[in-house]
Amino acid sequence: MGSGKTGTNYDAKSIVQCRAAMAKAKVLEKGVMVDCSHGNSQKNHRNQPVVARDVAAQVANGERLIRGLMIESNINEGKRLGRGGRLMR
Repeated sequence: MGSGKTGTNYDAKSIVQCRAAMAKAKVLEKGVMVDCSHGNSQKNHRNQPVVARDVAAQVANGERLIRGLMIESNINEGKRLGRGGRLMR
């Protein structure tokens, strides 16, 4: 789950809403993977551990819909520039 247009979506309330939508669509067995970066970290990589800890606590407390986390990893923070100073994609 990446963040939605209305803010973050990794908290327990969001997971409950996700479960309801998945139950309605009959796809609960698929589970969800939560994105710790992008909007869920408010586009600040330093917030990823906050998201990860919250999700880990939910799993530790019995939440079984969550199957994994996506964590963005960079050796150095910031934009990646290629040859000629162009942003790498």
